[in-house]
Amino acid sequence: MSLKQTLKKAKQIERQLDKQTESGAQHSLGAVKPRNYLALDPPVKKRRYS
Repeated sequence: MSLKQTLKKAKQIERQLDKQTESGAQHSLGAVKPRNYLALDPPVKKRRYS
């Protein structure tokens, strides 16, 4: 997964989270939006720094 793809996925995740927040489903996320998308996808992190 390239950096470009990762950023694209991050945008998708962010949009999904925004939708969930708007629909009042934020309690399922603890009302916190994860900002560090690399932390959500450890293989990306490994590949980037290996």
